Amino acid sequence: MGGEVATAGVPVRGIRAAGPRWAWAIHVLGVAILIIGVIALTYVYVSAEHTLYTWDFHEYTTRLQTTYTDLTRSPLTAFVKIYLSTSQEYNLLPAVPMLPLRLILGGSRLAFEINTGLVFVVPFGLSVGWIASRTISGPRPAVFWTAVLVALATPYTWVAILRGFVDLGAAALIAMAIGLYVGDPRLTRLWRPLAIGVLLAAAVLFRRPFAYDGIALCAAIGLMVLVRAGVAARTDPRVAVRALGGDLLRVGLIAVGGLVTFVAIGHRLLGRLLLEDYGTLYQGYVRDAANVIGWLGSGYGWLSVVLAVVGFVVSWRITKGNEGLHFVALYGAILVALWASVVGQEDVHYAAHFVAPVAIGLTALAWAIWRAALSRVAVPATAALSLVLVVNLVAGLSTLVPGNGSIARTLLAAPNPPLIRTDYDEMIRLAGDLRRVAGSDAPVLVIGSTDGFSDDTIVIADEVSRGDAQPLFVLTSPHVDSRDRYPLTVLLAASVVVLPDPLPLPLAPDRQGVQRVMHDFFASSSPIADAFRPLPAAYLLEDGTRVRLFERTRPTTLAEATAALATIRTYTPQVPGGQEPWISVGGLESPVQSASGDRPSIIDTGRDSDGRWVANDLIYVDAGTSTEIDGTAEFLDRSCAGVVVTLSSIDGTLSAGTTTRFELAPDGPTTFQIDGLDEKADDLLIAPEQLDSARPCVARITFAASASAKSSAKSLLVDDQQSAP
Repeated sequence: MGGEVATAGVPVRGIRAAGPRWAWAIHVLGVAILIIGVIALTYVYVSAEHTLYTWDFHEYTTRLQTTYTDLTRSPLTAFVKIYLSTSQEYNLLPAVPMLPLRLILGGSRLAFEINTGLVFVVPFGLSVGWIASRTISGPRPAVFWTAVLVALATPYTWVAILRGFVDLGAAALIAMAIGLYVGDPRLTRLWRPLAIGVLLAAAVLFRRPFAYDGIALCAAIGLMVLVRAGVAARTDPRVAVRALGGDLLRVGLIAVGGLVTFVAIGHRLLGRLLLEDYGTLYQGYVRDAANVIGWLGSGYGWLSVVLAVVGFVVSWRITKGNEGLHFVALYGAILVALWASVVGQEDVHYAAHFVAPVAIGLTALAWAIWRAALSRVAVPATAALSLVLVVNLVAGLSTLVPGNGSIARTLLAAPNPPLIRTDYDEMIRLAGDLRRVAGSDAPVLVIGSTDGFSDDTIVIADEVSRGDAQPLFVLTSPHVDSRDRYPLTVLLAASVVVLPDPLPLPLAPDRQGVQRVMHDFFASSSPIADAFRPLPAAYLLEDGTRVRLFERTRPTTLAEATAALATIRTYTPQVPGGQEPWISVGGLESPVQSASGDRPSIIDTGRDSDGRWVANDLIYVDAGTSTEIDGTAEFLDRSCAGVVVTLSSIDGTLSAGTTTRFELAPDGPTTFQIDGLDEKADDLLIAPEQLDSARPCVARITFAASASAKSSAKSLLVDDQQSAP
């Protein structure tokens, strides 16, 4: 492997004659050209954009900026935040290697993209080249830089980075692990399996979905060990068994290296992984295997995918003993199978997982053509393959090759050109009008969940247009049934509602009932929408969607809230994975502090601004037999008569023996417990009333609930995450 293979008449002598003494000069020049190329492509692409980057597309831009700001103010605070972030969906670890260039380049989007290109694309390309130089026969410097060029000519090497993701950093760590293995498949040096384990764990900590890459790589190593043992057993079973034992021991060292690293740095993430059912949480995003395979094929371009497979097959036939190349092919096949059958998610950043095996397959094909072809056709054949890669890159990163949706078009990479919003000015106008209507304190609920229009679209439009003014208070809208929560909380909190009509949905309608019900409430004038009035202004988006604003005129009543919850349940019968149990309705006026609209599980009784005695009600969502609720009352007026707390089920049933009335008084009971509920208790209404209207109480009743040991543990984890400075 990695040696020089030449066929008579094929012009490789000049490359070979350069010799090792020139290799360092070739590599230095190559790295310099690589850096210049990365900067140039990034500059051209970003300069052509005119859009609002939202959601995940700007997540790491924001996180790099906040980490940099923390570091300049207090390095210790920055370190603590980075550590605490390891359990979060998007942690701060990827920002760490970007901090030096952030200091030099600044905080613009172009600076961020050049930063990610240099910090992640360059190491990834070099890692793929390293794999190739250890698996593909030919002059090592030439094979190395061929693979680097092929990797950079793969559109999905760039798309995730240019959209603001950092997944290629984790892909580079996986590529390094592959490079370590293929350089020594027997893992004869014990530091190698330990290093592989460390790299795999680091990739998962960097971006959690790369756990599947680690599983695929370990599975491929295990299969290679078993195949090697099976072949050896034909000659001498005893020797084969001893060799198998040694191989398994070294494979075990991979697990040791990975586990130690993961526990040492990512123990907070480990707790979250043990408590969170991600399969259920992200079920709304899952596609079937056929769709995933189609997405991968058309995304990379079926021609490139087929040629990569041909490269592995041809190289396998030419070099039967090339264990390293066989390993890369096996790893890629297992990863595709895992992603199609288990993960089932599609997006540009997920496509970065597969770049390395595709690039190695194409590089293997290029060198197979060069070695096997007659001298007079070797250059034209290689040039033709190079042209295919260049055209594929242009097709994937520009509009020069129209994306007409035809079968022929899927032979080339799916287009991901620079994003341009023709309604950019309209979005800026909408954000400006919202600032005039809502100010910076009134909660704004935005309905919509596409990249083109969502709550985050308004946040970013406000960010780029408000100057030094305070930002809008935009509530976090629920988007997907399996992951988020019922929208009643944000509906109750909203002072202004932003409604797109018709409602654009990125997923199947039955997976986004939480979005559809909010839209239908205001599009059809339901009772909960009666608390709002429509404003005259309208805004037209580039896809023809018409956006309107609704302003709250009065609080939502309890009857309207409970009716809305019943309707919400018909749209989303299965309780969403992120549902919080408590919803507060009405009561004393107090500003919403949380973007989720959550209020504490507390009932306050007292006088409102008009001098009337009022109290809020609490709804507990999805109660069952394991639900236990403890209540504690605190009376600020010891001479009052007391408060009665009543329990009822909004849409379910209570057990015959369940206590439904609790009398609390300053000189009497101040605690109580709700338990013994029916399996189908469903949504509970906990309502207070004054025991004696002539002697009313100013009181606070605090509730704490436990549905299961797992839910209690998850609550502790959430509290721990919220303790970050």
